[in-house]
Amino acid sequence: MKRHLLALLLILGGALPSFASSIPLKLTVPVEQIGGTLNPSAALVLGYELNGITLNGQSLSLDLTFGDDIRARVLGGGFYSILFIQTNAGTFPGLAGDAAPLCDYTGTHCYAADNGNPPIARASGFQIAPDGTPLGAAIATPAYMNIDGSLSLGLFPGYDKVDMSGVHYDVLLPTTGYQITGGSLRLVGVSQFGTAVQLPDPGSTFLLLGIGVAGIIAIQRRLK
Repeated sequence: MKRHLLALLLILGGALPSFASSIPLKLTVPVEQIGGTLNPSAALVLGYELNGITLNGQSLSLDLTFGDDIRARVLGGGFYSILFIQTNAGTFPGLAGDAAPLCDYTGTHCYAADNGNPPIARASGFQIAPDGTPLGAAIATPAYMNIDGSLSLGLFPGYDKVDMSGVHYDVLLPTTGYQITGGSLRLVGVSQFGTAVQLPDPGSTFLLLGIGVAGIIAIQRRLK
């Protein structure tokens, strides 16, 4: 996977444009999903900050972070996120920028936009650490322009055993004049949502568990 991502970065090279200041978007994690032990998939609805933005070929830079100091813990290597941006197009919203070459996120399948495959635009993104800094360098990521008028931006960072406070996306918008009407962020592979207090350091948790097990064994030996 890392080789494939590197290949895509080499294909795009310096083609990704410089982006304007990021738009901060706070996401509300449903109460029922906070403090649990397994959240295989969570869909968080965006606010109204993007609504009304016209697609005129500009760059869009987004910081999507969880509100109320919530963070997400990722323990497995299968985490990915998809940002869905809805428009009033009602059909294919147009291709962002010159968008060449068109490749999927593995960097191994490149094709023209008119051969029946979903068109892909230039985009990049990264996970955001709890302190607001990037979790690793930005990686190239696919931005699909869909026939229902939506844009969907995937992010497959490949990091595990991390806590994150959100995700960041950069993308070039089409020049078709349609307007953004809403959106949502889907997170797959999150092990747990919670505050720093609710999500103790994994190392400390395992240490306490080990001490507890050792104590139980010692008590059992004394009772024999």
